[in-house]
Amino acid sequence: FCIMFVGLRMISKSKDTIKRQIDHETIVKDVFTGFMVTISNPMTLIAFIAALSYVNYLLAEINFLGSFLIVTGIFFGSMIWWTTLTYIAMALRDKFDSKVIGKINLVSGSLIFIFGILLVLNIKGL
Repeated sequence: FCIMFVGLRMISKSKDTIKRQIDHETIVKDVFTGFMVTISNPMTLIAFIAALSYVNYLLAEINFLGSFLIVTGIFFGSMIWWTTLTYIAMALRDKFDSKVIGKINLVSGSLIFIFGILLVLNIKGL
């Protein structure tokens, strides 16, 4: 039901809240906050544990340097990915007016709501 609620919230989001400016203190604080939110996500931790345990299974003897390089590579790869996505979002932010953003919210909110209904039906066995 939470997924359906998120979809309804996206559909009903008013146009005046879409273009509201958000003040940022510093870029360092924004990056640190994004890092903390990502690293505290339980699915991120489970994915890292699963990936690293599989790598350890593949490599019968993995040393400290190999483990360090794998974790460092995952970290910097993720940072590059999120930096790229953030840059693209910031570049496109001013190109869309509130009408287009409202339509995007309507379509994506409807899809999320439909997926929520399908999930409930699937859990109920229908």
